[in-house]
This record gives sequence, C-alpha cells and structure tokens, in this order.
Amino acid sequence: MVSGNRVADLFRRLEAAGLEPHLEPFTAVRDVDWEALPPTVDSRTLLGGRRLQQKRDQVANLLALVGDLSPGSVAADFGAGSGHLSLPLACLHPDVTVWLVDVNGYALDLARSRADAAGLRNVRFFTGPVTGFPEPFGLGFALHACGTASDEAQERCLEHGATYVICPCDLGQLQHSPHPYPRSARFHQHLTREEYDALASAADWTNSEDPSRRDRGARAMAIINLDRNLAAEEVGYQTLLLLGYPLQSTPKNQVLYGFRRGA
Repeated sequence: MVSGNRVADLFRRLEAAGLEPHLEPFTAVRDVDWEALPPTVDSRTLLGGRRLQQKRDQVANLLALVGDLSPGSVAADFGAGSGHLSLPLACLHPDVTVWLVDVNGYALDLARSRADAAGLRNVRFFTGPVTGFPEPFGLGFALHACGTASDEAQERCLEHGATYVICPCDLGQLQHSPHPYPRSARFHQHLTREEYDALASAADWTNSEDPSRRDRGARAMAIINLDRNLAAEEVGYQTLLLLGYPLQSTPKNQVLYGFRRGA
C-alpha cells in the first residue's frame, strides 16, 4: 500500500516542476426539469432518494458542458450503461444522434427498453469495447467510466477531433493496466510508471473518512487528470479541469473538458 508520505513527496516534486492541477469550479449548471421528462428517461425509474439526486446532479453537470448541439450532430456515450446520461441528452436534443457504447449487453438492453418506452428515435447502440466503436462522432462523453475506460474514451475523441466531456472514476485500476502511463510528454519527464501508479492508487482515497487522506486523494486524482488533459493539449486541444457541483454529488467529481483549438 502506498504511504501518505510518499504521495506528499510526489506532490512536492510535481509542484516544483510546475505540474500543479488547477480545478475550475462550475460557473453554471443546467437547470433540468426532471419531472417533465418521460419517466423512463429520468433515473427515477431505477434510483431513489439521495442516490437519485446525486445522479441528477452529475448528469446536469455534464449536460451544462454539452450546451446547445447543432441539428445532425452525433454524440457518443462511452460506458453508457443503462443510459443515465445519454437518454436525457437524446430527449433534450431530438435532432442529435446519440450512441450508447458499452461492453455490457444487459445494461444496453435495459437502456434500449427505457428509450423505447420514452419513444426516443435518435438513439443507437453498440455492444463492445470503447476501442472497437467504429462510428464517426463530434462529441464524446463518459460518466464514471472506470479506470482505463476514461482514457480510451478520451483517446477515441482525440482520434476523431471530437469534443470530450469525461468524469473519471476508479483511478486505482490504472496501476494494473498495460496501457502506457503517464500519457503526456511533460509528465514523462518527471514521473516513472511506478510513481504514476502510486498516485493512481492514492486517487481512490477520495472515499476515505479521514479528511486529510480524502484531500490527498482528490489532489492525486487531479494530477492524473491533468496528465490526461496535457496529452490532449499536445495534439492541439484546449482543455479545462472542472469541479462538479454540488460537491456532495459524488467524491469523484472532477470533469475533463477538451475541444480542438479553433473549434
């Protein structure tokens, strides 16, 4: 298990190298009239109580970043699951095609039944890994795509020159991934893979009951996400690292946002 002292040493070294993440707070959250949506589009058909409000807050954050989409646009929800994010997006933007991408066929079947019950005709489904998704798209998003799935979603967006809106989770899984990390050239200059794995492990401390440990976890998560955004900047993107609102919606509340310069 990685120690807090070791993580603190890595923080100091990266800060000295100018690799300190800056989290921008959300300045606006989309006001969604959830009760006005068809029941199967809203998560209230699957969740209740505090969990429902948290999911609505998370989805509203990402919808705020999506903004207004041009008719005919194509969006892809990577790790779509049962459609918590993509079905509201499709309902609010009936002139936009929304792809739901997931390896879990059962979850997509549930999403399909929810979409059919709501009469949505602008949704499509792809059962398989993010890396196998073959369709062109202009917007990619992922809400709590675990571990490398968030990286794979972002990489697909970079390949297509698409805007990305990604809220990662379970960063500790990265230490077991065969993918090369760090992803950006700048971080490669200052972190070994073993040190990167230590930070990825610490990033899962955001669920800790110890406030100081939880704060270190959030900082480690922000460093991993900074590396992801810098990898995008190195291929011509502008990026932001945002802090979801309200903070209690989830301890995994950091959102990566990027778009091609000049877009």
